[in-house]
Amino acid sequence: MAPTIEPRYYLGTAAKRQAAEFYSGQQTYAGSLGGMVLLNANPLRFPIGKMTTVPSSVVGGSAITLAAEAKKGDIYIQLAGAYSALDDDEYLQLEDTDTSNTEVRQALDEPVDSYFRLDKPLRFNHDSGVSCEVVSAAATYTHTITPENDLDTISWHVHMRDSGETAANDFDRRYYGGMVDSATITAEEGGLLTFGWDTVNFMGMVHNQAKVSQSDVDIGSEAALTTLYNSSDQPAGMPKYALMNTISGTDDISFPSNNPYYFSQGSVKFMGQEIARMRSFNISISNATEPRYYISGRYDRNRGPSEIREGRKSYTMSCTLALPDTGAAGTAISRDNATEIFKQLILEGNYGDALGMEGFNVSLKFIRGTNDSIEIVIPDDYTSGTESGGADPGINNQGAFITSAPHNITGDGSALQVDVDMIFRSLKIVVVDSVGSYA
Repeated sequence: MAPTIEPRYYLGTAAKRQAAEFYSGQQTYAGSLGGMVLLNANPLRFPIGKMTTVPSSVVGGSAITLAAEAKKGDIYIQLAGAYSALDDDEYLQLEDTDTSNTEVRQALDEPVDSYFRLDKPLRFNHDSGVSCEVVSAAATYTHTITPENDLDTISWHVHMRDSGETAANDFDRRYYGGMVDSATITAEEGGLLTFGWDTVNFMGMVHNQAKVSQSDVDIGSEAALTTLYNSSDQPAGMPKYALMNTISGTDDISFPSNNPYYFSQGSVKFMGQEIARMRSFNISISNATEPRYYISGRYDRNRGPSEIREGRKSYTMSCTLALPDTGAAGTAISRDNATEIFKQLILEGNYGDALGMEGFNVSLKFIRGTNDSIEIVIPDDYTSGTESGGADPGINNQGAFITSAPHNITGDGSALQVDVDMIFRSLKIVVVDSVGSYA
């Protein structure tokens, strides 16, 4: 929490040029979590939009449907049809006919007839009657992350324990209503694929520090709101105190055990043809989120945001490109020569009256094994072979554009490489792995 303490200057006081008194202003809640080594796709969707999941195969003839509408965030669903054949801990694909909303969830158990408890809350709304296919045991999963107007929110639970491993001294904070303002995806040759939430704005925070440190603190009219969970010897507790579940070691935390993604391959393509190879890159995503403060009833000294709104989304990338070493002349029309990046810089992505401002495509792929990869596709609707090649791409169909590409001359005798800055309108991340259900 960052409070705003505002000094006030009044006429007719003895304060001279100093502030006469101070008042509390608005509170902001923000944090960052950088340097994450990616082991799976779990954190990727929050700064971008939504994730849909499709299994490679399902069990035929299951004929299971939703008996009632299921809402985003639900942890229980009611099934109809042949749900009696569904075993505990099996995976279900919900709404397989609508690929824009399909997701996979694990049905943990059936506490009441026809009602099943899921491993994680639903990511989408699902109408009554949609199909729920049982996923094959050996299936792999394709998770597609695409841009969305409304971002999902996240909560962080920050847990600290002292060096004596004393549970009674745990220091816990929980930040809620968080929205990722900016994020970064980074990798370099021979290194790991890393990810970071650079800035996350939150609606507020609660903690487990029940007692105030000074015996003479009097919260006054707020006492009735802050004594509910405090001990009898403490008449007025700390603002924002709340009960919360303890985190007591590995029994309560499930850590991934798979390997990280290493820098694998990356290329820059124009009209489907590779024009350069990447040695390193840094992709930045900005949502320009804005915490807003409205006139409303407040309690417990809470002066945090009333809501957080998404602004204009923007994407940038900086990368180091290794240029091909070819004997093509400077006038050659082939795109695989060493001067193609220079030509793209000069053209500014504008290829004449027929094509206009088109830009180019970027593809980055990180392979961990068979059916185990992460691919970043720029722009989000690009697939190989869909280049226009002769028509103006029109609105919402442009690719990446170079904003900086200095061609430096060095004395180390190395091959020509260029540090390039780009902007682009969108991206898509396609993850293939064996994890059926993500948050």
